[in-house]
Amino acid sequence: MRKNEEHLFNVPYPHESDNADFDRFFARTVGLQLTEMLRLSDALVGDLSGTPPFGIGWWAAHKTIGDKQRILIGDALCQALLSVPDNLIEARLHLFESLDWLDRERKHMRDAVSFASNGTPKIRSPSVAKHGLDQRMIHMHATGFLRAINSTFDCLGAVIIGVLALPSPILTADLGRARRAMRDVKPAGTPGERAQAEFSREFESLIESVGPAGWLQWASDFRNMLTHRGRRMQFGQLHIEPSRVTDKHGRPNPVARVVRSMPTEPGWCEVDASLQPRALMLEEASSDTMEGLLKSTIDLIEGSSRLLFRFWSMRRSDPASLPQPAAQWAKPGSPRSAGFDGYSGRLGQMGDSIVMNPTDIRRFAAAALTNENRKLWAGFT
Repeated sequence: MRKNEEHLFNVPYPHESDNADFDRFFARTVGLQLTEMLRLSDALVGDLSGTPPFGIGWWAAHKTIGDKQRILIGDALCQALLSVPDNLIEARLHLFESLDWLDRERKHMRDAVSFASNGTPKIRSPSVAKHGLDQRMIHMHATGFLRAINSTFDCLGAVIIGVLALPSPILTADLGRARRAMRDVKPAGTPGERAQAEFSREFESLIESVGPAGWLQWASDFRNMLTHRGRRMQFGQLHIEPSRVTDKHGRPNPVARVVRSMPTEPGWCEVDASLQPRALMLEEASSDTMEGLLKSTIDLIEGSSRLLFRFWSMRRSDPASLPQPAAQWAKPGSPRSAGFDGYSGRLGQMGDSIVMNPTDIRRFAAAALTNENRKLWAGFT
């Protein structure tokens, strides 16, 4: 990590007696101001009931879902929202590390070019495996950055489905499914459905306002390429400039400057992209793309949280306006096990206590998972 970013982490943590939220403190430390998102988080977690009826307390008026669904959907909703800052912190840390490795590569490549006797530039080949580490680390952190950004979108999709009471599974939600579910809403239906349709219009306008055209689709295509398809080639430019230092023939020694760029169309195959030069790479440094994408994502989260808080407050004041749909968790029975018990099994059984932060303690209490309430699950509908 560069010194410019490393100094951010020298700020001391608040004293434990101050009852500080250390996760929120760390988010602020890396420059994430999530005021609207945290207000929404406080509202949702604050509505969790650690006593009967458990789950989101005011959902108990909804006869569309049973006890188990109310608990499972409510906890999945809170968990998705609470995961948003985790993903944004990881994106920021990947960006910090990417900037560091880009700087290292520039330093290593500075003297890697020479001129042949005929004036043709030659790039020095790596002599040890370490010389290939810059490129690998740059790609690794770019991959981690895009994963974290898109995980943020997936969590936002789950929050939208939960808050808007859309009839779509919340556990496997993503932003694309949430947007499709919003498009299926009847704009001339009930007052609740009209509110859903209005939220959808405002949300789509928000997407367009927080970044350049196509930014969200580009990020999604990039993640899908990294996860599901062969890796696209990563291109860059090598700028060669003369220095004041000359060789024995009196010719200026070349100084190389590397500028990496990301693909313009990550959803295209390599051949299609190569047939159209503008599709090969963006006309900007990859660091500019990543910094811009992070800002657009934060702005989307903050703007969405503002709209979602308003929607949640509307529903809370009139619980009958939009009952929570059973389709969000159709089968609340025991989930199927993957059957995996690990590789070594050396740790043995877990202890009989867990240390958690106050928010997670509230979640566990609202899910009737405390020792005195776990037995209640046998009688839940």
